[in-house]
Amino acid sequence: MADAPRRAGIVTGLLFACLEDMRQQGFGYAIIGGVGPAAYYSKAVGAAPIEGSEPGVYRGLLDSPRFGILKE
Repeated sequence: MADAPRRAGIVTGLLFACLEDMRQQGFGYAIIGGVGPAAYYSKAVGAAPIEGSEPGVYRGLLDSPRFGILKE
């Protein structure tokens, strides 16, 4: 898959752009919730997991009737 490295570069560029924008707004840190490939974020920006943060504050919320995303 020849485009995979190019796509990875785009994703990393977007990540850096978002974090830089947050820095310029005065944020001292960012929390990336519900990450899939945690190793990617660790390698790309030195992210570290927050102990005790799983399953997260949104547990059960997305599969609730309120949001219409029900499990079948």
